[in-house]
Amino acid sequence: MDTKKLLNFWCFLMICIVVPSWAQTADFYATPLESCENATIFFVDQSTGATTWDWDFGVDASPATATGAGPHIVTYTSSGQKEISLTVDQGLGTETTETKPNYVDIQGVPLAPTAINGSGCSGSEIVLGASGLTGGTYKWYDMSTGGTLLGTGATFKTPSLAVDTDYYVSYVTSGGCESATRTTVSATISTVPTASLDNVVASSICNGASADLEFTLTGASPWTISISDGSDTQVIGGI
Repeated sequence: MDTKKLLNFWCFLMICIVVPSWAQTADFYATPLESCENATIFFVDQSTGATTWDWDFGVDASPATATGAGPHIVTYTSSGQKEISLTVDQGLGTETTETKPNYVDIQGVPLAPTAINGSGCSGSEIVLGASGLTGGTYKWYDMSTGGTLLGTGATFKTPSLAVDTDYYVSYVTSGGCESATRTTVSATISTVPTASLDNVVASSICNGASADLEFTLTGASPWTISISDGSDTQVIGGI
């Protein structure tokens, strides 16, 4: 066999083997690109010509690395912009790497707000409040976890209440990250007081005379009593 022809043949085979590696690319995308601590992010491979995949999901990722095309589900335990890289290979030892700096933006989970409790009489609508955070909004619920969203904003007016009732408020950042816990805000209801006049000795007395009056009072103290004869009013407090 002609040696020159043999060498040309092997060169031809080498070209056939190497050519596919020219089409090898590493690429990927993530969704969503903005998220919160401990929320789920999906990483999807868009590489071509790859037979192996090595992922690095950046600082404080869980999992930190992965192999295989995926998709991969990742969470982050810290806030900040994360650099992601993917290295692919056709199995020929020719690696291609795609690195995307500051690719995923993770926002921190806010603290729970401070409660502003309220009180009133039975049958009243009580205004409750929350404070301590700015830039986002407050969400009001009927349960400490789950439950029904009742309203949003720094204040919340209850329906008419007859008994003490607790409500629960969380804080949500402008980026949509909600506090991990909710703060209990209490509406305290007082019984509507009653008063009655007892042991009235006489239904009338002479002008300038005095009489003893006995009252029966129910409800929470302290009391303030107003006594009027139609023209003058006397107020007695601290009872």
